[in-house]
Amino acid sequence: MLLDRPGLVGFAFVDNAGHFGGLVGGLFLGWLFLRKNEWIKEKEKLLELGGAAALLALGVISAIAVYQMMV
Repeated sequence: MLLDRPGLVGFAFVDNAGHFGGLVGGLFLGWLFLRKNEWIKEKEKLLELGGAAALLALGVISAIAVYQMMV
């Protein structure tokens, strides 16, 4: 049964497709809103640093989630 399998965070009622849809939707909205801002060109280094920090945090959290699912 579909509800017997855990989702990304280990709960039966959380669907992995929902996480993927949220990721795709968030990336699209982020791209849409950020491309309209004029100040990005002035703050490029800060934006790159923030993006790298967010990517690092996402990688660490994903690795922890995968490790917890396998243990």
